[in-house]
This record gives sequence, C-alpha cells and structure tokens, in this order.
Amino acid sequence: MKKLKTKDGETILSDNGETYNPVTGALEHVFKRYVEACNIKSGIRVLDIGFGLGYNSGAVVHKILEENGEIEIIGLELNEGVLDEINNIGVPGYFEKAYWIIRKAAKKLVFDDNKIKIKIIIGDARKGVKKAEGKFDVIFLDGFSVMKNPELYSKEFFELLKEKLGKNGILACYSGSPIVRAGLREAGFNIGNGVFLGNVKTTLASLDRKLGLSQDDEKLIKAFGKPFYDPELNWTRERIIKEWGKLAIQNP
Repeated sequence: MKKLKTKDGETILSDNGETYNPVTGALEHVFKRYVEACNIKSGIRVLDIGFGLGYNSGAVVHKILEENGEIEIIGLELNEGVLDEINNIGVPGYFEKAYWIIRKAAKKLVFDDNKIKIKIIIGDARKGVKKAEGKFDVIFLDGFSVMKNPELYSKEFFELLKEKLGKNGILACYSGSPIVRAGLREAGFNIGNGVFLGNVKTTLASLDRKLGLSQDDEKLIKAFGKPFYDPELNWTRERIIKEWGKLAIQNP
C-alpha cells in the first residue's frame, strides 16, 4: 500500500484510488465530525464502521484518556491488510498516546485494560454488524465515498444499523449525499446536518432525537435522493449501482 503525507500525519492510498484519510488532514475533521458531534463521553459503546487506520476510534480514545474515563469500541474493517499499516503510520505527538492503543488493538484485534476496550471484526460489514453484540450509543459510518462503497449506504444496511442503535443513540456519517440521507430516512431514521468542514457537509441520524435539515437540503433529497438497495445484503458494488441506476431512470 502506498503511504502519503498529510497535513497532520500520514495516510494510505487504497486500491480504489481513495485515501483512508484526507491529505488535507484528518484529525481536526475526526474530532469535530465524530467526537464533538456525537458528544463522546465515558461509559458509552461505540460502533466504528470503516475502522481503517483507526483515526476515528483513536480520537475517541484520546478524549476518554483525557477524562480518565471508560469506553468500549467495536470496529468493523473489510481490509485486514490496512491494519498492518497502522504500526507504520506517523501521527502528531499529542495523538501518540491514544494511537499507541490503536496500534495494540490492530495487532491482536483486541485491546482491554479494563477501562478501554476495543475489538476489531474483520470482513464485510454487512456480516460484521450482526456479530457486534448488543446496542450502541454511537455509530460512526465512515466508509469510502458513496459510489466507491455503496455496500455501506443501502437502505437495508441502514436497517441493520437501526437495530443496533440504542435509545437516544446517534449515528454520524461523513457524507451528506442525498442518496445516503434518503436511504437513512427510508430506513426509519430522523436525519439532520452534522458539522461543516470546508466543502464537506456531514449527516447525523437518530431514532429518538429531533433532528432537521434546511429547505435546501430537503430539495436536494427530493431531486436526487434515490436510495441504494441491497435486499439480500450481499450484492456487489457493481450490482448495487446498476440497480440504483435503473430505478433512477424509471423514477426520475
């Protein structure tokens, strides 16, 4: 895997041509998109879908270490090879203590010091979600872009996440795509805007919390929000996009 320098560390170029973290810098985005937006605090359970290089979980650990608190994280990652790269990734000094824990977790797929518990499940997240026992207070949905990774953005996958989200829980997705938002809504989520960073608009979703979108966002969903479908939760990326394209043509 090709390693690239970023504004605040290093990242890896994936086989699909996208980087695991933005070269403009990931940590500021991670702390705002996930840690702050989801009000991460001691004692909660986090499901981190698209564990990747572990920055999202690392940011959670960093926050909990500052508070001397406790946390449980279940990470889902398709590509076991990327976990091998974590040991070679450079991060800023202030993040090193938390990332040391991520490195330990990535090596053995578990970490447990009685206060911080991490378990990583390797494989297709559509199956991995079912292996993640119990309910979660927070779900991070941080795959690649919508057209590169539609397996993580179908209505049926969102329905799986609906079953995993606990009372008053929050789901945070880096994407503000109308496809994602329409799928979440059809699956039964309330949706709203997360944070704005640069040109990126993120999405928050919940079953219990009152969230809302602007009129412009609603217009975008009405115009372009045709959800992905994956009825058997095993379709390939190509098939999901192909069937989505047919529906978009039939129901403009």
